[in-house]
Amino acid sequence: MSAATATRKFCRHKIAHSTEYFVPPQDPILGIQDSHIAPNITLKNWHNKATVVQGENGPLYIYVCPGEVTRLNRKVFSVAAYSLDKKAIAWRQQFSTPEAAVNWVSQYALS
Repeated sequence: MSAATATRKFCRHKIAHSTEYFVPPQDPILGIQDSHIAPNITLKNWHNKATVVQGENGPLYIYVCPGEVTRLNRKVFSVAAYSLDKKAIAWRQQFSTPEAAVNWVSQYALS
């Protein structure tokens, strides 16, 4: 394999894009407060409310967090689940609109 071929193959790798998340008032980093917990997350309250549901491995504090994918300058809306037992983010799911994120939370809470 020539150096030119090796360089071409190396350049085919996709560049990873990182996502920066903004810290909303209901983020567990700022402390979990009863005033930020609601029975449901809606399009009217997702900016400052979270909900608590029973997950497979214990209770989850679920909230929507706005973010931006760097290098693409694309806004995303992340649904994050914070494990109240483990005191850590259990999982995170990204959506392109707040409506999609809120709908997903509603479906997850019902399951």
